[in-house]
Amino acid sequence: MYSLYEVDVPIPLPSPPSKAVQDDRISNPKSLSPILQLKTGKYTDGMCCVQLGSILYFLGGEMNIDNPYIDEDVKKELKNVEPDVLPKVVYIFDLAIDREVKDNDDLLTSTPMNYGKASPLAFVADEKIYVIGSTIRDLEVNRIPYFEMFDPKVDKWFVLKDPPEINVNTIWVGHAVVGRKALLVGWRQKKKHLYCFDLDTSEWASISIPNYAGNFSGNTEFVGNTFYGCYYDTVAAIAPLVGEEKDELKEEEEEQEEAEEKDFQQMFKHHRLLQVSEDLGMDAIFNVPRQVQYSSSLLHLGKMYFCYVRTGMPPHPNPILANDLVIGDDKKRFISIVVFQAIGKTCDSRFLAKFLHSEHYVVDSPFPNDGFIRGCYVFGSL
Repeated sequence: MYSLYEVDVPIPLPSPPSKAVQDDRISNPKSLSPILQLKTGKYTDGMCCVQLGSILYFLGGEMNIDNPYIDEDVKKELKNVEPDVLPKVVYIFDLAIDREVKDNDDLLTSTPMNYGKASPLAFVADEKIYVIGSTIRDLEVNRIPYFEMFDPKVDKWFVLKDPPEINVNTIWVGHAVVGRKALLVGWRQKKKHLYCFDLDTSEWASISIPNYAGNFSGNTEFVGNTFYGCYYDTVAAIAPLVGEEKDELKEEEEEQEEAEEKDFQQMFKHHRLLQVSEDLGMDAIFNVPRQVQYSSSLLHLGKMYFCYVRTGMPPHPNPILANDLVIGDDKKRFISIVVFQAIGKTCDSRFLAKFLHSEHYVVDSPFPNDGFIRGCYVFGSL
């Protein structure tokens, strides 16, 4: 059901590879094997993962013992067990120790949550873990708290106040921690909504959000007053206005009869959407093996260095069937990474970034591999 892979980034980074070297790496991807595999049926659907220090915490999700891909040994193990639909259990995997153990399916457990979480989203702030569950069940029948915080210093989970308007179906799709605020993007009533949680007061606030901010999915990084994120094969930034643009906006504000309130709710007011420039070799992001049903994620490695990760299945080799929907081999998966440095300057509708490193891998498995990215984490530093 879940596989964890380890990809080494050379430190110090060598000189950026030439296009010929990049093309050769694409044509001859390295074989990659998982350092951890979790069996279907033994673990929940929609489980999330979050990193605190060297430890990965796996938590939440819904138990589905009717999955047709459950292994026979797991079926026997669950035969006389009545599993909890929303388990409270929390599993841990220490990257500093356990990553040397291959094919280990027996994870250690940590202190359980107070309540289970369906399709949860988790993030870390102040060396604590926050996790919130989606509201995809009948809340009138089974109303439980959805938001909790784990403090490892006291080894205890604390129930927190739920966000407003969570009495309708809400599925969490992205987040970012900005200073003393946590921003969470929820898909509600076919629209994306932005929620703000104050880490100091533990209160929620509503925030206006521009349409373009909704294009950021998965992990969103906030570095140097700029949001960095990705949406499939597009890497973008929501960056502050600079120079004449900012001056023009200031003049418009002065002409208004009543100045608008300038607080955190207006944080996007002086920002605009910028897509990554293809200058400086950044076309490497688009120069990856053709993939279908793919997903992507962006990870900040520190010091304005970012790692763009993309994974997908090969398209059908028949040119007639080769489109973005027809899979060629559902037991094969490509994984591509591109490391770049954000320069911090803007140019027209683009943000400037310097290409540094790329590598490509192939994963072969004996079973169908959906392979969508559930999370990317960094162990070590540049």
